[in-house]
Amino acid sequence: MKKRIGRRDFLGKSGKVLLASGLSRLGSAAPVFAAVSSVQTQSDYFIFPAAPGIIEEAPGKIVEAGRIRLGYFRSPVREMNLSEARVLKGLIRNYPEFIGYGITHPDWYFGTIILDPKVFPYISSIYAYDRRSGRLFSHDRLIFGKQGAVAGNTWDGESFAVDSDFMIRFRHRLQEGYHEIKIDIPQDHDKPAVQADLKLFLDLKSFEPLTVSMLVEPRYWCYTQKAFLPIAGEMTIGRQKIVFDPRRDLAGLDESRNLAPFRFGWTWGTCAGFDGANGIVGMNAGVRTQMPDGERWNENCAWIDGKISLLGDVAWELDPDHPKKPWRLKDKRGRFDLEYYPDGKKNIGSRSIGISYFQTCGEYEGTLQDEAGKTHSFNTYYGTAEQGMFGWP
Repeated sequence: MKKRIGRRDFLGKSGKVLLASGLSRLGSAAPVFAAVSSVQTQSDYFIFPAAPGIIEEAPGKIVEAGRIRLGYFRSPVREMNLSEARVLKGLIRNYPEFIGYGITHPDWYFGTIILDPKVFPYISSIYAYDRRSGRLFSHDRLIFGKQGAVAGNTWDGESFAVDSDFMIRFRHRLQEGYHEIKIDIPQDHDKPAVQADLKLFLDLKSFEPLTVSMLVEPRYWCYTQKAFLPIAGEMTIGRQKIVFDPRRDLAGLDESRNLAPFRFGWTWGTCAGFDGANGIVGMNAGVRTQMPDGERWNENCAWIDGKISLLGDVAWELDPDHPKKPWRLKDKRGRFDLEYYPDGKKNIGSRSIGISYFQTCGEYEGTLQDEAGKTHSFNTYYGTAEQGMFGWP
């Protein structure tokens, strides 16, 4: 039976995910995500926008005089000086950051990520789903110390996970209008080797990314950037060469930095495609358990011809026990109504470390209204959707 997933609907059966053996491995690194003091007011920690739901010019730095800037921005923030944030005092090691990409091709879908959880080694992964055969495989690696990094920004940074026989590297050059992905991983038993040399194009004049710095709870916070980038280059899976065409293929960028509460859950999905008359058409939508006001603070948006339109709260309908059955997504302003048909599914994390998470890839169909009220069709755009719960005793 389908379940309607809104902002407050996670803390049931799937919310009983506890950190067990993971804490015992941390030793002196605990406590994780120590509770933030409630003595100070929000204005001691955050700078609020002049009005909700407006898109402002991005600040040069995310932290000003100890306070984190909140709001929607026209471009990513250039300097994430979070070590200066008052709300992170004593917690600077305890907030996860990641940058990842979801890559679409007529025959394949790829997901790749580099995650810095701060209290564990870097987590790096690429999974590949063959849309013709239905086969999915994944290369995953824990990376220690200086062999891993998540870029401080996407204007001129670099994210990498490098081991003796494993390499995933993201080169972020937004100031020059592109990103690069390079991968070199040998065959591992029945998992084929993967090599990639890809270039992703992001021109801020033709595509407006979603960039939001938002409250998650009264004392918790998230910064995220979402964008779709035409992609060129080649990837080799075993002996098969895959060529990407920037007039057809897209990569979804996902950058996220969080100060998270002890327990939180989310459902999220995104997709995009090329429309002959309207350029890149797409959407991004998510709900979280601890959003104080899902209408004011969210990461929900639509793109028509690369131009962003902010949306309000959303609701997902799915069967969490059978996630490969169709999902439904509607926003509460009546702007879009989408069906999602999952194909591949990858589980990430483990109950033993307090994570219950899966990501799927599949097709979206339905309709989207632009701000002028004109209806646009989502014609089987391929994308991703996921659900997760992170929790401690």
